[in-house]
Amino acid sequence: MRNLFYFIVFAFVVLLQSCSQEQDKINQETKDAAIRYAQESQKILGKGLMGAIKNHDLTYAISFCSDTAEILTQSISTVLNVKMKRVSDKNRNPNNAANAEELAYISKAKSLLLNGKALKPEYRISGDSITAYIPIMTKPICLNCHGEPANMKTKVISKIIDLYPNDKALDYKDHELRGIWVVEMKEVKP
Repeated sequence: MRNLFYFIVFAFVVLLQSCSQEQDKINQETKDAAIRYAQESQKILGKGLMGAIKNHDLTYAISFCSDTAEILTQSISTVLNVKMKRVSDKNRNPNNAANAEELAYISKAKSLLLNGKALKPEYRISGDSITAYIPIMTKPICLNCHGEPANMKTKVISKIIDLYPNDKALDYKDHELRGIWVVEMKEVKP
């Protein structure tokens, strides 16, 4: 039993070390580009969402997210010539459910947050492609639709249930990990 424990600890250390070495193989230009793509995409989606709230209301904004967010993300991906998506362990849209690798990053990130540590993007190399995992943190505005249901407007909850009957994206607080941007791209040459 003791040998099994030591083997598991050894395997975990080797895995952490290989992830760290993988991070070091990716040039800074590529890392910066992935972060910039995610930030620009977040800005575009945020502007659309804020416009929907300002010009209409929160229920319209929920419809905007339902109808437009995924299309906007795909359009941005096409323009930037990358593959990009938003995923979460507590997804609202079933298309935004995190896969096993993404869930591993999300779990690690949540653990870091619980211990008061800052989150950093992580990068993976697969063949000639690089995948970046970039955290998406909640802000006070997010809690109108992703907060605790007791603190949300009844019409907002009704709209969420109507559009997303299997919604898992509730009970967040400010500055929690809502999900991640996943950016898959080719290396940027310096």
